[in-house]
Amino acid sequence: MNIVERLEANSIWEPNTGCLLWQSTLVREHGVMKVHGKMEQAHRVAWEVERGRIPKGLWVLHSCGVSCCINVQHLRLGHRRENARDRHLHGGYQGRPGGGVLGTPRIVSAPTLRSGRQKRVPMTYDEVRAALDYDPDTGVFRWRVRADRDRSWNLRFVGEVAGNTMTHGYRRMNIMGKLHLAHRLAWLWMTGQMPDGHIDHINGDRVDNRWCNLRLATASQNAMNKRLLDASRSGVTGVSWSTRKQRWIATITVQRKTRYLGSSTTIEGAKRLREAAEAEHFGEYAHKGVA
Repeated sequence: MNIVERLEANSIWEPNTGCLLWQSTLVREHGVMKVHGKMEQAHRVAWEVERGRIPKGLWVLHSCGVSCCINVQHLRLGHRRENARDRHLHGGYQGRPGGGVLGTPRIVSAPTLRSGRQKRVPMTYDEVRAALDYDPDTGVFRWRVRADRDRSWNLRFVGEVAGNTMTHGYRRMNIMGKLHLAHRLAWLWMTGQMPDGHIDHINGDRVDNRWCNLRLATASQNAMNKRLLDASRSGVTGVSWSTRKQRWIATITVQRKTRYLGSSTTIEGAKRLREAAEAEHFGEYAHKGVA
């Protein structure tokens, strides 16, 4: 799973407070996860996914006072002294709602595994069909009458477009207190099964959830078809300028290992090296040049 899917899969929505609770915590009740081989605090990862890189010297603070919350709406940037002040105001490090200061017993409402992680039950085909209508030709989800919502909600939202678009481009929606990515729900809605691997958007547009634009992919295949970074100097994925060599070099990442393909005095030459490697390793999943 990619980082967005891991954030979704390992967190639970708390409907009373609006907190999105990370289910694996270590010291001081902050959520932790491994990203690119390093242990990172989950709320910092969630912030960078939604809002971008955290400026040097700033901390990500919890306005809600719940240290394992990764709901970006409950987070803000601040300095270390502000974090200490917040900790004092909230009575120390707070874990899940019902918990206390670090070192005191914690109350966890809901069945949990021995590791402390709440067991996540995947959404079923019947549940997604009951909550949503999906148009395969447009990729749009619309709300149906929902038994888990009151009459006023149903009067207001039934028939309306479901979900919202996050800053990184994917659409998501809240069903029965859990957040779900729209492209994964589309796969479940059409096939009857939640996908085991990644779902790739063929044209590179993460909002385009038409059925003809979705396909199963491995992590490497999915990464292959991502948009080109705005900061790219060459304008070509996998091609960069080497100041030391004074040449354009071509690389490709396969199964998390970056391979050197060669170099050229021109961008076109390095691009040909890259395209040949893409065709060999990724075939139809090769980068489509979406900028």
